[in-house]
Amino acid sequence: MMIEDLAAGIKAVAAVAAILGTNVYGVQLPQKGAPSNYMPGLVYQIVSASRPDTMQGFKGFNIAKVQMMCIAMDYKTVRQLADAVRKAFDGFSGAMGATQFWGVFLDTERDMYEPDALHYRVDLDFKVIHREP
Repeated sequence: MMIEDLAAGIKAVAAVAAILGTNVYGVQLPQKGAPSNYMPGLVYQIVSASRPDTMQGFKGFNIAKVQMMCIAMDYKTVRQLADAVRKAFDGFSGAMGATQFWGVFLDTERDMYEPDALHYRVDLDFKVIHREP
């Protein structure tokens, strides 16, 4: 599945792993334990997806918007993480796991501070065009 292949690809990028370790999560950050157990962290999710077709039917590719939320206790770390993720994936094409990516492109980027959770966040929204099995 594309999202699992992308998550495995995130963990395999040396510059990202140096900051994150293995703190890569689907949909939400863990809610148990001390924040130092799961931060800095990266949370990924599919925000939207479309499967274009023609009069002849489905053509076998998907255009998805994937959000990668970089989260850290300080702004410097979250920016370093976001920059490493952006550099690794913006403009990527090729195989990752079982998925053939035709193009991964940064669409939007947002810096945030979450006062209730006391952490910084950078959201990276990527347009991901890939072949479906």
